[in-house]
Amino acid sequence: DLEPRRYANKGYMGGGGGRSRVRKNFLACAFWNATLVTGLQGSVTATFLAPDSLTRYRIMAVAHLDAGFGAGQSAFEVSKPLLIEPALPQFAHIGDQLVARAVVHNQSQHSGGVIVQLELDDKARAAATNQQIQIAAGAAEPAEFPVTFAAAGPAKWIWRAWFADAPQEFTDATECSLEVGYVSPLLHQTVSQNVDGLS
Repeated sequence: DLEPRRYANKGYMGGGGGRSRVRKNFLACAFWNATLVTGLQGSVTATFLAPDSLTRYRIMAVAHLDAGFGAGQSAFEVSKPLLIEPALPQFAHIGDQLVARAVVHNQSQHSGGVIVQLELDDKARAAATNQQIQIAAGAAEPAEFPVTFAAAGPAKWIWRAWFADAPQEFTDATECSLEVGYVSPLLHQTVSQNVDGLS
């Protein structure tokens, strides 16, 4: 969809990392509507915007007519030729050092070098945030970046991946988040009491 892109964005006509829209709307239920009414032929049409999850969704329908009910189900899949899937813990502490990992899945017939980029916020630091991995058609490979956490709060990172020799055709970007806290509580409270006499 060219509509949300601008010529100022990196990757519109060339380049790579900025072309793909960042996937960050991950919903377990893609669509729900209990007010649909069929036509005389018993059919109904509904449209919705699919979430950013690259997965398989199950379609379930329940119909009611007079005193009877009916049900049916099907499925559809949302996928991309190249996708990146972060694999991070849910939380970390200031001073922690870990290897931030994402798995790149190549579901295309293209093979070659894939550029992986990690965009960090102020909650973490890394010596390198770009690397190139070799990936075969239909294969998956991990990309790893050693990071150190430097500040507390919610961290939001963006992972990007694109083929070095085909940046326009194969690209993906996704956002992930984790909570960064302190190793120990900042406030320690001690309560003391003097007791005079015995009862």
